[in-house]
Amino acid sequence: MSSVAVGVDLGAHSLKVVEVESSWRGCTLRRIYCQELERSLLAPAQGEHVAGALGEWSQKWGRLRHPVVSSLPSSSVTAHSLRLPFRGSRKVRRVLKYEVESLVPLRVEEFTASFSLAGEADEGGAVVLALVAPKAALEKHLGILGSAGLVPTIVSFGPLATLDFCLAADPAFGREPTALLDLGAGATSVNVVEEGKLLFTRSIPKGGDFMTLRVADALKVPFAEAEARKRASPLREGDPAGSAARAALGEILQEVELTLHSYLYAGERRPRPERVVLVGGGAAAGGITEAVGEALSLPCQRFEPGDGGPRLGMGEEGREKAYLLATAAGLALQATGRRKDEVDFRQEEYALSDDPRESRRRWTGVGVGLVLLLALLLVNLYIKARLNERELEAMEAEIRKNLTTAIPEVRRVVDPVSQARVRMRELEARVKVFEGTSIAGPLAARHPEGAEPAASPEPPGAAARGQHRR
Repeated sequence: MSSVAVGVDLGAHSLKVVEVESSWRGCTLRRIYCQELERSLLAPAQGEHVAGALGEWSQKWGRLRHPVVSSLPSSSVTAHSLRLPFRGSRKVRRVLKYEVESLVPLRVEEFTASFSLAGEADEGGAVVLALVAPKAALEKHLGILGSAGLVPTIVSFGPLATLDFCLAADPAFGREPTALLDLGAGATSVNVVEEGKLLFTRSIPKGGDFMTLRVADALKVPFAEAEARKRASPLREGDPAGSAARAALGEILQEVELTLHSYLYAGERRPRPERVVLVGGGAAAGGITEAVGEALSLPCQRFEPGDGGPRLGMGEEGREKAYLLATAAGLALQATGRRKDEVDFRQEEYALSDDPRESRRRWTGVGVGLVLLLALLLVNLYIKARLNERELEAMEAEIRKNLTTAIPEVRRVVDPVSQARVRMRELEARVKVFEGTSIAGPLAARHPEGAEPAASPEPPGAAARGQHRR
């Protein structure tokens, strides 16, 4: 049985939507929608542009009957690494907000929190990546989606969704420590990944728009024209737009380098990233991989789907735009159950009670366990019945063999000569018995030996009947 979900990634200047179908054979990207938004540096105007783009998309795709998953922008979420003396998700959810209360400049009533398990601690503990977002940012996000008639089933975290897509598209991704950079228009997300887990994340409030503003200042042109000049010019010296963009990128990468240093020397032993992988709209810029690799002194490449492992059908368009659609596709994978961690900023109402989805999974597991136990019992009974039947057949064969050996079968042979001799002896015995009786003497005197017996007189009329016959 297959399930379908839709992932919606609201970027600063773009809208990306991916519809994913998941079944026991794998996942498939069924439909892809990408639209550039009208650029504006004013937040209210930008929100209107996003709402308008959502309306156009919903008209094109029609009414959705599948779960919709979205994510808060990484700039609205702060991450904190916590060590807890237990590992149960339910226990972590109950205490999470109170553990991070002292780490954020907000009251408990003003923020929502979720988490991702980053590893295991000693003595049964866990290392938790706590994710905190202001409720105002969540309400704003839901309001933009609601303007297009969308109510997301899950509001997740973008970097985790990106990681899930990268793992599904390339099973070898993240086995070694990797710095995953999401180069967006409004922010740059720095993430450290190892063994398929998100160990660290931080959002730098500088991205493609920061580079465009530097180009506009250098060339004294409007923002829209500076954006076009930036896209047309590669990041190299000698070109005015390229030089200005490269200088701005250098400032962003300097902050990225400082972020990675703070991650490495945070007071605990952490793996050093061995390579850099780029995703997001900024990864399409010419010469970006060389510039990032040179600044961070690490091998750098744009994300590309790998071969092998779990099947993920993407089509030609999906493979070409994999670096751009990573977040939207990862969000859809979350709703289809293809992710290990399930971050949802709308789960606060379940913080002090059972999560319905967790209870559903628990009872589903119990039901599956009971069915498997019943199946094993039936198989065991069948095997025992077959073994008993074979034992009975073997015992019956052994008894027959023993009886045949002890009491051989006697076959009756019919011999006519022997039967005649036996019959003659019986007759002779009867004759001898008859000769010894008292009636034998008078019969011998009446019929002496050698004399013919007298003929008996004929009844009257017998001669006439004989003549008549002749």
